Amino acid sequence: MCPDEIIAQLALDNPPSGYTPRNSDLISCLLTSRTIHVATINTLYSHVTIPHSSIFHKFLTHISDYTGLGTIVKRLDLSHFTSVGLGRSRQVNSEIQNMTSRTLLKCLELTPAIQEILLQENLDDDIDENVLSKIFFGLPKLRAVDFCASSSKPFAESFSSAVASLVDEPMDLGIRRLGLH
Repeated sequence: MCPDEIIAQLALDNPPSGYTPRNSDLISCLLTSRTIHVATINTLYSHVTIPHSSIFHKFLTHISDYTGLGTIVKRLDLSHFTSVGLGRSRQVNSEIQNMTSRTLLKCLELTPAIQEILLQENLDDDIDENVLSKIFFGLPKLRAVDFCASSSKPFAESFSSAVASLVDEPMDLGIRRLGLH
């Protein structure tokens, strides 16, 4: 078995639960050797799950500082994202500005090879027309998007505006699976 296969076996595919560290075995592998470090980075960044704003901020900082990391990301899972945690309200988190439409757009711009994005209703306020346009028209390798339970009025209006451009200028969307349940 090569290092990539061994390291991949250590990755946890179970959903995050609160603020307990995930993949601590993988984090330990980063310090083992250069070969294991590279295999670990590929495993950690190929399928990214972000449960809350502080993790999103940390992820965005890393892919901004080390842009090569963003090219590894194939799947971005924000379906477990919650804006409330550590005793903070949604209002307090919005003031912190870790997750906003601007930072989400920046994240998408820094992950050009992304193939799958999972979003949900807690992000409705952050999924604006610019984010949706990037998702639909600016990520050529994207094949699957899930907007689980996203249904707020601002989201619906942004969604309508983003896809309205297809009427004027038809284009082939690369997306093959679209979830709006």
